Amino acid sequence: MTQKAPDINLTIEPKGFGDARRKLESLKRRLPGAISQAIGYEATVLAGDIRRGIRNQAPGGRRFRPLAESTKKRKGSSKALIDHGDLLRSIKAEQFQRDKLESAYFVGVNKHVKTRDGKEMWNIAEIHEKGSKKFTIRITPKLRRFWFAMFKAGVFSAPLKRRRTIIEHPGVPARPFLQPSFDKWKTGAEKRIIDRVKKRLGIK
Repeated sequence: MTQKAPDINLTIEPKGFGDARRKLESLKRRLPGAISQAIGYEATVLAGDIRRGIRNQAPGGRRFRPLAESTKKRKGSSKALIDHGDLLRSIKAEQFQRDKLESAYFVGVNKHVKTRDGKEMWNIAEIHEKGSKKFTIRITPKLRRFWFAMFKAGVFSAPLKRRRTIIEHPGVPARPFLQPSFDKWKTGAEKRIIDRVKKRLGIK
């Protein structure tokens, strides 16, 4: 004759272990939010540094190449990358969710942003960041009127000939504003994020 042994559930919980376990479980729940907040803070600071670098004409501590004299006259200013403020306003820190435990941030000029006249801002930003080779511009009536106004104001040295249909542009010199700022930000970024997470969770 055989007899089935009774089921026995034995729980051993050393003194104090229950509190420690609850604290660990609480930390586990709060950790993703703390990390997201820390990274979000860094992203916001970085976006602000990029904008500040453009205003100061030295993003990441690297000074912009000076504007040509003709450009200064046309703009009425010696500051590069600042006309109507479109570029400055387009630099954002935006969050996008990957999954429940991790989130990421985009810092820069998003592709959906456009200028006041409908041009894609990211394309303009890329040209300034990397520079461009020589390119051809088709002369439109609007461009012809603009050129004439600049000639009358003494900005351009000669008017456009009536039969001329294109202009050979020498290209745009590179004035990086994103990469220098990223390079400067990366120094100490990991430690700053870890310290902020630990502070958020109350860990010494």
